[in-house]
Amino acid sequence: MPANFELEALKAQAVASRSFALTCRKHQSYGFDVCATTCCQAIDHSRESASTNQAVQETRGLVVTYNGQMIPVYCHADAGGHTENPLYVWGSSMPYLTGVPELYPTDSTYASWEARLPAAEIEQLLGQMNINVGDVLAVEALSYTPAGRVERLRIVGSATSTTLEKEQIRLNYHLKSRVYTVKPDIPAVSVLGASGQVTALNPSGLNVVTAAGPQTLQCTNAYYILGSDGQQRQSSAQAASFLFTGSGFGHGVGISQHGAYAMARNGHTFEEIIKYYLQGVEIVKLGD
Repeated sequence: MPANFELEALKAQAVASRSFALTCRKHQSYGFDVCATTCCQAIDHSRESASTNQAVQETRGLVVTYNGQMIPVYCHADAGGHTENPLYVWGSSMPYLTGVPELYPTDSTYASWEARLPAAEIEQLLGQMNINVGDVLAVEALSYTPAGRVERLRIVGSATSTTLEKEQIRLNYHLKSRVYTVKPDIPAVSVLGASGQVTALNPSGLNVVTAAGPQTLQCTNAYYILGSDGQQRQSSAQAASFLFTGSGFGHGVGISQHGAYAMARNGHTFEEIIKYYLQGVEIVKLGD
């Protein structure tokens, strides 16, 4: 969390980090408890400042509990409008993490983003996950979680197709979050409509009238279009790239850091922030 965030947001982060560090000692076999990467929520001493140290001191000893037990508190940069149930991220539920809508707009740099990935790059990213579909022909979201994240992503290739789930859907984290829509970048053709208007359209999925009757154009290598001059022209139907348009950054579970900042700006205390994102929890002081 940036050190220039409101103090109440920093205090919420301090309590969350303390609770996580004390409950998720993942690396004890190596002689230490947590690391500085996203494996351990990116706990990093090099980011200390006067404001973060103040947040630590003013919450000294405070941790988060559920049913009397200290719990790990997960954080992410921006929820993209709604936090997520960990069932859709890691495959297991936690009763205090059900997913909640952001109370206020975050206005963060992650509130809206686009990523254009070439088909060849998506093929390489799949290869890093030991998945080979051949040349990537189509990418489509099959379903969304109740919080609005892509739940299942199908990628169709020249050899086979695959369906990605959970964090695989972020394509080796080349996508900031799973709150997105995706469409192919296929060259448009100019079509004369019944209204007399000429419109640039992507042929894929169009409803057209053929000699055999009404049909929907399916994925193919190319379309052949008969122009007003009687000449037949070929138009590519293969996407060279895919445009992902999304919101948020991170897995979406637990406390949204930019959401916490927005709550703090609107007068909420660190206790209110924590208890909003984590339902039914208590904040207690160690040793009490």
